[in-house]
Amino acid sequence: MIRLQKLTPSGWTNLAFDLEINEAVSLAKYLSQQHQFSYRLITDEMETLCLIRSDSLGASEKTLKGSLPTVAP
Repeated sequence: MIRLQKLTPSGWTNLAFDLEINEAVSLAKYLSQQHQFSYRLITDEMETLCLIRSDSLGASEKTLKGSLPTVAP
């Protein structure tokens, strides 16, 4: 399951637990547009899935690793 956290001056604060991915992304996007804070979605193992701020969505490096092209030296 997915957790939703908000970035505050004191660090990341939990807002919601046990969310499905679509529900978590929708909620984080909505909150980000309304309040201009950064939000992240993490797994129960504390692995970051994505970061959402204002109107942008970024995937974690682990998610992108297999999808990025490789350039040979």
